[in-house]
Amino acid sequence: MGTEPNPANLSTKSIRRITMYQLLNLIKNFIKDEEGATAVEYGVLIALVIAACVVIIGTLGGRIDAAFNEVDSALVDQGVGTTTP
Repeated sequence: MGTEPNPANLSTKSIRRITMYQLLNLIKNFIKDEEGATAVEYGVLIALVIAACVVIIGTLGGRIDAAFNEVDSALVDQGVGTTTP
């Protein structure tokens, strides 16, 4: 890598090379930067957690509803509770 030349002492052709040099450095730095990858990884992780929660709630929700209905029915049979519409 080396140092960048001073643009004040160069021709137009050389200035284009400096611009290309700066562009290449920008691309190299972008590729080396891992912050973007970390953000994407966190996004994927959050999406997986949300999907797991939806599946778990969907699966357990029916079972929990059935359990509460069973308790409600038992209480109604004992004359303790009332039925709900």
